[in-house]
Amino acid sequence: MHWSKRQVTVHSGIVKVNGIKEYHPYLTEDNQHDQALVGVNLERLVDVAAMRSPSAILVESDNGNDYKSAQHFFDVQRICNKVRVPIIRAYGTPEHCKHEVDHVGGVAKMVLRRAVASGEFFEDVGAMVEFLEGELEDKEGLKYVVKEIDREESVARRNEASRSKYVTVQGTTSFRVMYFEPDKSSFKASNRICVCEMCTESYGSCSNFNEFYPQVISLKAPPRRPKDKPVEVSAETDVVEFLPPLSVVAVAPERKSNLPVWFMQIKSHIVADQEMSAEYGLVEAGQQVILAYHLEQHGENTTYMKL
Repeated sequence: MHWSKRQVTVHSGIVKVNGIKEYHPYLTEDNQHDQALVGVNLERLVDVAAMRSPSAILVESDNGNDYKSAQHFFDVQRICNKVRVPIIRAYGTPEHCKHEVDHVGGVAKMVLRRAVASGEFFEDVGAMVEFLEGELEDKEGLKYVVKEIDREESVARRNEASRSKYVTVQGTTSFRVMYFEPDKSSFKASNRICVCEMCTESYGSCSNFNEFYPQVISLKAPPRRPKDKPVEVSAETDVVEFLPPLSVVAVAPERKSNLPVWFMQIKSHIVADQEMSAEYGLVEAGQQVILAYHLEQHGENTTYMKL
């Protein structure tokens, strides 16, 4: 957008069925270019292809990292389960902005830039989509399908993914083609595009393909504890009540220290005697004191010191 200085992401794709192409530029206010956004956009494109009732869906892209991560493989499998159609995932060479699909987004951006230069103002992504639909309608016999991807959708997908750890699949850099089937816990992959007789009958069945079992680990977030009010310590406070032995507490360091925090593990409570009072000069005989260890934080290095 122009004067508001807000950026918009354009993610483009082409849906081709029986030689007939549709150009799909998708716009969103989500500017975090990651696997979550890629997964949402890919699902929209596959949904369009699945409406044609194909026997299989071929998804092609370049060799970018966003398309070869473990999370992306799970996204493809999830979409495959949803549309109930096998998906062949093929990779080309990493040639950014040199493929037809890159020009789909380029056309959308060119139309918007020209409009802004002529004085057009777009209030939000929805206004951009509406404008593009009018400008690209039946453009030179080409069919453009412009859509808005709700930012909340990709953010929700991102939050969902943050609660999982996707285990790296070994050998992905050499993958050229992958084969996914609905409701399978594994996929097949090969380092070459294969059109042999066996693959013509049942794709991925020849010796060029190996089977992989991706893994995901669910991360359990620790339960949130209620925010207790800080304990005010006075001379009469019985420290045993709120600092039991073996507990760990965080205390602020003295001002001259450059440490962010001290962590102290309480070892025991004792009553100071005359000797301790004379040695430390900070306690009186008969006063209850704490024996503890504190952990000094210095970046990656830590030092334990007995108090």
